[in-house]
This record gives sequence, C-alpha cells and structure tokens, in this order.
Amino acid sequence: YPQNRKYEEVMQENLENQFGRAAFEEVCLDFQVDIVISLRDVWHDRFIERSVFRNKFKWCYDYCIDSDPLPAYHLNTYKKVDLGLTYTAYGKYVIETQSNIKIFDIVRCGVDLNVYKPVNKKGIREKYNLSPEVIIFGTISRNQPRKRVGEEFDAFDIFLRKYGKEYPDIISNTYLLCHTTSPDCGIDIPEHIDRLGIGKQCLFTYRCDKCGQFTIRNYCGDSGVPCQNCKNFSCRFPSGNRGLTEEQVANIHQLCDYYIQPSIAGACEM
Repeated sequence: YPQNRKYEEVMQENLENQFGRAAFEEVCLDFQVDIVISLRDVWHDRFIERSVFRNKFKWCYDYCIDSDPLPAYHLNTYKKVDLGLTYTAYGKYVIETQSNIKIFDIVRCGVDLNVYKPVNKKGIREKYNLSPEVIIFGTISRNQPRKRVGEEFDAFDIFLRKYGKEYPDIISNTYLLCHTTSPDCGIDIPEHIDRLGIGKQCLFTYRCDKCGQFTIRNYCGDSGVPCQNCKNFSCRFPSGNRGLTEEQVANIHQLCDYYIQPSIAGACEM
C-alpha cells in the first residue's frame, strides 16, 4: 500500500484494499508487468479487470470453482481472462459446460516437500506432549457452515459408540484433533461437543499471541489460556488473521494417523 499513508486508513477506504488493490496500480507501473497470475476466489481479484493497465498485461487465472451453477458475475469476470486454469477436473467441467470458456489445463495446489514430509511419529508426538500410542483423526478448516464441522463431531461420536464396546482399549485412546476457529460463523463448538459428551476425546490447537507457538489440548475456552511455552495467558484459537506457519501446519498433519476433510463447497477439497 502507499507508504505515505497509514495502513488503517488505506484498509478502511475500500474492502478490496485488503486483497492488494491499493498497491496494484503502483506495482504495474513500477515493474511494467507482462503477466498477472491469480490463484484466489473471484471476489479477491475483480479489481484486476478494472485496472487502467489491463491492456498492458496478460491475465492468467487458476479459477477457484467450488459449486455449481456459477453466478453470472463470476462468469463475466472469467471471460475477460487470457488464460484459464482450474484446481480440479470438477472445476473444468463446471466452467466449460456453462460457458464457451476453454480451460487450458488443470493445475492443482502444490506443497513444499521439504516442509510437508513424513517424520518420526514418536518424536513429533513427544514435541506436543502426546503419547505415541494414541490414534489421531485430524482436520484443518474454518468453522464455517460449508465445512460441516458439526457433522464431523457427529460422525466421530457415532464412531466412538459403534466400536467402543468391541474395542474399548483402542477407542478410549482415539482422538479427533481439530485445527479450527472458535467463535466463528459455524457451530458453537463447546456446546456441540458437550451435548455429545465427547469433549475428553476432542483436541484443539491453541496459538499464543506472545510467542507464536501452538499447543494441543482439550477445549478450555476461546481465549486467555496459559501458554505452555512462555507461560503467558495469551493462547486462543487461531484464525485467518492469526494463523500458524507452514512448518506448524505441517506438524499438525504429521501428528495425525488419518485426515478428514468434509465440505459441501470447496475448490481444493473436491
């Protein structure tokens, strides 16, 4: 954003500024860009089609298609792109059956294999004070209605009850680890797990605002939890604005034996 203005003023001036609008024209002018690549939802980047420099660069868009049918204003933007890609075969099918747009290729999200890689399970469990013997189902998502967090807890409860009598030792040592947000626009997490009676076997990530480390524990409030690392009362649920590092997110994957990702509208999940 312009360096001669206060950040807060710039962000409040236009909702699109948080996605880069405030700096886009200046970047285009300074670097005389030839290609602009978008990898986000359409509402993040609609300012690009309105740029005064639009005729100076080629626009490549990896469309984030998460539902069908597509809104007309989405298609209007997609038609102005020079080269279209999609995350999934589903996305390619949806666009090509609803418009005359031809998708060049399917390009899935990549990961850094130096970060997301297998590690010694015993070592990573000990790092986060978890027994190497426990069985962990893990999930990472916002607490949004479309992410079906409530159904996820319901399914875990059914699983525990279905196999609890037959395999009591195994089931009592099985946990659901949720890297999510509370409160959010989805379910009331403490009410939901308390009603099901599964709170002891549900684990959550808490991020410290002071030291940036995260810990794993049963639900113990949305904020003001003591940090096991720096001892400050500054741990709370992470969020989109207070997330973890790539290495920390990789650690969550590495802690799990199984991964779950329910969704009714998600471009990557599909």
